[in-house]
Amino acid sequence: MSRNPSALRFDPSGRFPGQPSDGRRRVLVLGAGAVLVALAGASVANSQHASLRCIEGRLVPHVGRLLPLGDMPLDDAELRPLEVPPGECEDESFESRSELRERYRELALGRADAALADEDPSALETSLEALEALPDDEVLGPRTRQLNQVLLERHVEQARESYEEARRRLQLAREAGVDEEVLRAAEQTLDGLSAPASAVPPAPPSPEASEAPQAVRIPDPPAPAPGPGPRSL
Repeated sequence: MSRNPSALRFDPSGRFPGQPSDGRRRVLVLGAGAVLVALAGASVANSQHASLRCIEGRLVPHVGRLLPLGDMPLDDAELRPLEVPPGECEDESFESRSELRERYRELALGRADAALADEDPSALETSLEALEALPDDEVLGPRTRQLNQVLLERHVEQARESYEEARRRLQLAREAGVDEEVLRAAEQTLDGLSAPASAVPPAPPSPEASEAPQAVRIPDPPAPAPGPGPRSL
């Protein structure tokens, strides 16, 4: 009687032919676990890594690495894209977000100092926006006030120059014979712009003044009730 070569043969240990041994299965399980742990560790390390990437003349904070899992812009209201001169726009990498914050703060202060020195209106505005988004402290506070002061002075000067130019144009229009009603309306508008300082609303009271205790008025004591009248005899 011929033997069937395709018939299943069982090992005395109970395993099917081709089935891995217990030791081999253990090695496979351990290997798969090590791969998962490595991927998880790489993901955590990737999320902690941070960078400043130069994009169209601005340093944009990013998190993650370009490889192997990719990076992406950091969604943080305190770290806005920072405009820098072309020669200073270079990518930088950091091992943690705290290092990124320290470097961003240093760059923002440097840009503010440069804007104050050059008195560039656009740079002053962007520097002020970057500093105002950062947490205030003893260094950022005075610098922010200085930027606000310089911008206020520039806007007041521009307003004065615009007002004087408008007055000159009004006179030229009058000499050119422009309709009197139009001239009167323009002059009334300019007169309103030159209102005295007393028309400016006063500044709101300081918190210290609003928190000061108010004087308490003690009511007068009630008048004594009238006594009984004289008795009749």
